Amino acid sequence: MLCAVDLPWKDYNTFIGFPYTTFAFALGCFTSMLVGYVGIRIATSATLKVAYQANISHNAAFQTAIAGSQAFAFILPSLGIAVLEILVLSYRPGIIYYIGKRGTQS
Repeated sequence: MLCAVDLPWKDYNTFIGFPYTTFAFALGCFTSMLVGYVGIRIATSATLKVAYQANISHNAAFQTAIAGSQAFAFILPSLGIAVLEILVLSYRPGIIYYIGKRGTQS
């Protein structure tokens, strides 16, 4: 994966010290698996609660379904955005160092 994505042997690879693309790809894979797992857990739990509430009243089942979908809709994107923000903040020092080093060369 490192050789196929970052091409460390090429001259135009500006960030040879760290495999930024490979790390971002692996973190994206992990985040996708985590979001899928959390999503399935939320969906399964919400379905169980809706089925139970449907025996009591349709209004209660509807309210439970809305609450489950809100949890699904807010938690999962926020998890992905949080991981992206962590990735951007962790890459910032290396990129700023590179830009500063290139800016001083003529």
